[in-house]
Formats: sequence, C-alpha cells, structure tokens
Amino acid sequence: MKVKIKNTFIGDNHPCYVIGDLGINHNGSIENAKELIDMSQECGIDAVKLQTFNAAEIVNKRYSPADYDILKKYQMPYEWHEILFNYANKKNITIFSTPANRKDILFLKRFDMPAIKIGSDDLINLPMIEIAAKQNKPVILSTGAAYLDEVKNAVLILEQNGCREIILLHCVSCYPASYADAHLNKMITLMKTFEYPVGYSDHTTDITASIGAVALGAKIIEKHITLDKKMEGPDHFLSSDYHELKKLVNEIKNVEKCLGVFQKEPVELEISKR
Repeated sequence: MKVKIKNTFIGDNHPCYVIGDLGINHNGSIENAKELIDMSQECGIDAVKLQTFNAAEIVNKRYSPADYDILKKYQMPYEWHEILFNYANKKNITIFSTPANRKDILFLKRFDMPAIKIGSDDLINLPMIEIAAKQNKPVILSTGAAYLDEVKNAVLILEQNGCREIILLHCVSCYPASYADAHLNKMITLMKTFEYPVGYSDHTTDITASIGAVALGAKIIEKHITLDKKMEGPDHFLSSDYHELKKLVNEIKNVEKCLGVFQKEPVELEISKR
C-alpha cells in the first residue's frame, strides 16, 4: 500500500522518505528553528517536523520535575507555528507536527498539515487517535515501548474512523538507543502484520541504524536534527548535524541502488564472466 504526503508517495517502489525532527533542538530560539529548516532543505530531506506541546499539560511536575523543567524551558511557543509553517512552505519543504493532545490537533488544523504524527507516548491514547483519524490526513504512528496488540488497537481505531493512509514507525523510546537496543527486525514484524508502509524513528547517536533500516525495507526514516551536536540540551548529541544529515540522504540513495531486483539470475556485467 502507498501513502501520499503532499505530492510524494511513500511505499513500495518509491524512495525512502526522510523526516528531520526539530524536537526541542531549537533551544528556545526561533532563529535556530529557521536555521534547522534551512539545513534540512539544503540536505535534501523530504520534510521537517515540529513538536506541539505545553509542558504543563503533558508532564506531572510533582513526579517528574527534571523532565518538566527541560520541556518547559524548550517548548515551542504556539505563536511560532504560523511563522515556521510559512517559512518552510517558502523554502518548499514539507512541514507538519506531533500534537501532544486532542487540543493540539485542533490547534494544528488551521495550518492544513499534509500529515499528522502521533508519538509513541500517545499510541494507547485512543480518544486522541480517533480525533487524528477524523482529520482526513495521513497518520504517521510511532510504536516505541509498545506491545504488538497495542499497535493493532491503534491501527484499528484509525481504520474504524476512516483513516486508511497509515505509516507505522518502529521506534525505541530511549534517548539515546544503543545498537543492541535498536532491534530493527521488529520492522519486519510490523511489515508482516500490517498492510501499511513501515519505517524507523532513529534515536541512536549516528546514522548506522537508519541505513540498516532502509536495507531491511524501511520506507520512511525519522531522525532528530541539530545545528551542533555539542549544543546545550538533552537531544543534540543523538541528533544529526548538517554533515551527518547530508551523509544520511546520500547513503540511503546508495543503499536503495544496492537493493536491486529479486530475481536470481546473472546481471548484464556478469554474462561475459560466465
């Protein structure tokens, strides 16, 4: 099955779709956010993604004070959204966001996003997934820390509410995730279980796992991006800077060339060797 985001198809016989996740790596600066969009456009990735949330609504300050303080410090102001959506559109790069709750889905509706991303933390938030399904947009669903039955329940809710353009992302909800924790074979389980395109949301510290995922058949790669891996903040060191993001795009193209055909027979250059 294929899914169309804006003018680009995602699925079999189509190039891998690459998303750069700004996350909180703007560090509270809208100019940093614009530079990350510029970087993404220059590196040739397909889309950039924001994270729409209010820290007070998603973190219990009493039980997780450290998480609350970080997210409060780096949350993206709601008034930035219109500026950044317009900026990305002028740069001719696709932009959408991950809402944190039902209210955020309705807030983002005004920007006519070409897709909605549901993070792993909301995979079992079925009322929110139901609202996302009713927006008549493709839904990208991350599956970090989930059991397969939970993924099935989320997909069923999407389908029952009219959404048939679904992309599933294998994800390990650790920051960072080690190679040993990546478990890319779980993508194969998703591919065998569902008819929808499958990809990988990469939280490792480099691009090795993403390249491996493409070799296994990932149709979409999501990677956090940064202006500098040494910047202050919890996610920069596991994110891709300009040079790494550029390399990711090139290596994905090289891997896709390497995959070739399924039929076992000599290639043209082998005929003389026979």
